[in-house]
Amino acid sequence: MYQFGNLQSEEYACPEVSIVIYNPLDDYKGDTQGEKVNAIVDTGAEMTVVPQSTINALRRRSINEFETYPIIMENADGSTVICDVYRLCVRLIESEESESSGQENLQINFIEREIEIVSLPDKEYALIGRDFLDLYKVVFNFKNRLWGFCDETNCQIS
Repeated sequence: MYQFGNLQSEEYACPEVSIVIYNPLDDYKGDTQGEKVNAIVDTGAEMTVVPQSTINALRRRSINEFETYPIIMENADGSTVICDVYRLCVRLIESEESESSGQENLQINFIEREIEIVSLPDKEYALIGRDFLDLYKVVFNFKNRLWGFCDETNCQIS
C-alpha cells in the first residue's frame, strides 16, 4: 500500500511512490545498485518519465551501456520536445517510518518491470505512466489518500 503526498503540488495531494531505476544489463543486488527517485502516479502519462539527472547518476554507476533512442514527445500543454528513451528497470519501494526510532524503513516491493523510460532535463521527480500501470490492477482510495495494486483475490485498500 502506498500513500498520497504533495510532491507535485502543495495544494493537492496525489498518489506517490519512491522508485529505483537500474540497468537490466547490470547484476542487480538490491536497491543500492540503482538510482532512487520520488515519483507521482500519472494516469494521463503514456510513458514513465524520470529526471535526466537520475539517468546521468545511473550512467556513472552502471557497468554496461544503456539501450537508448530519441523520440518526439507531446507535453500536456500540446508543445513538443525531443527526448531520449532508455530501456531500464523500474522497481517500486514502500517506505515505512518506524514508530520506535522514527527512522525511515525501506521495503523493496516485488512490483518491478523492464520498460522504456523517457528522460526530461527539467523534471525534479519521476512520473509513473500507463506503460507501467497498465500491467497491473491499480486501486486508488482518494478519501483515505492510499493506493495500491490488486491481485485476483485481494483488491481492498482501507
